[in-house]
Amino acid sequence: MHDHAQLNLADILVRSCRRTPDKDALVFGDRTWTYAQLTEAVESLAMEFAARGLAHGGRVVVRGANSDLYIIAMFACFRLGAVHVPMNVGFKAGEAVDLIRRTAPSLILTDDAEFLVDLERAYDEASGGWLNGTEVLALDQRLIYRGRGLETARDLTARTSTRSNATFTPARVERDDIAQIIFTSGTTSKPKGAMMSHSALSFHCASATIALDHHADDRVLSALPLYHAGQMHSFTLPALMAGATVVISEKPEPGRVFSLIEKHSINNFFAPPTVWIALLNDSRQPEFDLSSMCKLQYGASIMPAPVLARLRATFEGVQFYNVFGQTEAGPTTTVLGPKGHDISPTSAGKAVTFVDVRIVDEDFNDVEVGDVGEIVYRSPQLFSGYLDDPEATLDAFVGEWFRSGDLGRQDEHRFIHVVDRVKDVINTGGVLVSSREVEEHIYDLPGVAEVAAVAIADSKWVEAVAVAVVRHPDADFTAGDVIAHCKGGLAGFKAPKHVRFIDEMPKSAAGKILKRSLRDVMGD
Repeated sequence: MHDHAQLNLADILVRSCRRTPDKDALVFGDRTWTYAQLTEAVESLAMEFAARGLAHGGRVVVRGANSDLYIIAMFACFRLGAVHVPMNVGFKAGEAVDLIRRTAPSLILTDDAEFLVDLERAYDEASGGWLNGTEVLALDQRLIYRGRGLETARDLTARTSTRSNATFTPARVERDDIAQIIFTSGTTSKPKGAMMSHSALSFHCASATIALDHHADDRVLSALPLYHAGQMHSFTLPALMAGATVVISEKPEPGRVFSLIEKHSINNFFAPPTVWIALLNDSRQPEFDLSSMCKLQYGASIMPAPVLARLRATFEGVQFYNVFGQTEAGPTTTVLGPKGHDISPTSAGKAVTFVDVRIVDEDFNDVEVGDVGEIVYRSPQLFSGYLDDPEATLDAFVGEWFRSGDLGRQDEHRFIHVVDRVKDVINTGGVLVSSREVEEHIYDLPGVAEVAAVAIADSKWVEAVAVAVVRHPDADFTAGDVIAHCKGGLAGFKAPKHVRFIDEMPKSAAGKILKRSLRDVMGD
């Protein structure tokens, strides 16, 4: 009889290998792995991890740039039942110390020797000594640390082990066992560790595969950070589940993206709006053959309507997908597919297969169609709770429904429109203003590259609308022009009281604008 309690996310790879063992699975630089080679590499690295004492439930913090070894190490953790903890490469040593102290890892993987030195120094200052029992390995680069060369995951993967595969029996992994601890982006508050089970991520991969039309004949470019749930869980893992070929880029730099699309005939690519804006504005675009593109996805933050219009005009005939959600739900909860773009192009679409969505008022009653309320979710994709924070976990749920913190409404076609984050709504003089509405209007002003609206303290209005604007290099409009533009098309109370021009927006590595940082800047 089959044991339904057992479920391992690593089996995504095993199943694709059984279907197409000789097909290319991963491409990174000059290295290409077939599904058979990739599966063997994962098993080898899992054996080496186990030989070093990594066991079921042990935690592995990984801080590294995008690479094939990053994915192999993640699957090796899954195979053992260990917990994969991706770290944002933008974290400074102090932030990393906090994550490490909260997760107590058995193993740290990184390719940054300087980071290790800074980390050890910060750890000494914070707690008086390096975390005992933590082993450090390099991912792909040869590093010198504490006077010795670190072993690399690449070397361990290639090593011919004296232990045969037949004697390697990973620990039993059950569906509710934790596969990953993903720290939320912290765009509005301190990051929290969302614990994702093997079951939740398996359901999520299935939802994403269906909603985003992942197929075995896809050639997917993964250029956003692999430690980010959007890139890894909505695109890279589902592509491997479907048996597609995944091409990895270290960064979403426009020239590199164009070159890889042309070289590998990429037909499937995801990026947040900030990256798509950079790609649209890059003068090199016409030099490359991008005709292989069939599916273009965007998400991670709200796409300004004028930018979407430019994208659809530039990539005529390409299928568009808007992906919306949040870390605690896998992250994909709703998708606006190609047909939906012709019906309700500014919406976030409809719920994916394994997600129930409601829009509720303050008393948790469903609102009428067209009315604004909070978006809430019920799903087997949902996280198991926040790491060591039962109070925050309890606050996040009403019964079995997860409170997203997003305000939204449904239109007459039942498409969901995201109005704003609850925390991003500006209460100016007792009247609520959607920061998104202000941003969308300012994007229509010629010469605007990027804009973000936030609330800042005001002696008269308590909160005032303030906007940060990045201008195109040849633009010369003034703060007065921005305010006049808003007053010409919006109610007066929605017009910004403060406008500041900046060279670039503070962003997370995933491309999200960090409004908490902007509030500090705008409030100075």
